[in-house]
Amino acid sequence: MSFNVKVSAPGCDKCGHAVVVWEWTGMTYNLAPMFRLAGFYELMQSEFRRWLESGDDQPAPVLTADLLPLAESGLADMEENPAKYEALNPSNGWGDFRGALEFTRALVNACHMAPRGGLRFSG
Repeated sequence: MSFNVKVSAPGCDKCGHAVVVWEWTGMTYNLAPMFRLAGFYELMQSEFRRWLESGDDQPAPVLTADLLPLAESGLADMEENPAKYEALNPSNGWGDFRGALEFTRALVNACHMAPRGGLRFSG
């Protein structure tokens, strides 16, 4: 199984339509333990969990401003302590630390591109 993440920036002032600035599709759930260890997985997926629990059409997204410090801290830890994360490489071969690191770097960059934006998690 996999999940998708979109980061959107505020768009049109008249209609409120957001502009997607980054999207990652097909990230394997096998890497979730690495993202948990890095400290940002729970917040990243909290919007999706709220949607499942509430049944709302569109719950408020996770704010990039809230996620960014956690993702930056997690990225720094991943870069400084790769062995700690490599130990969590899935035994089935679906995903690895290199992919988790690439995703985390891209997520941090996306949050910087949309500092007043929101994050949507699905899958």
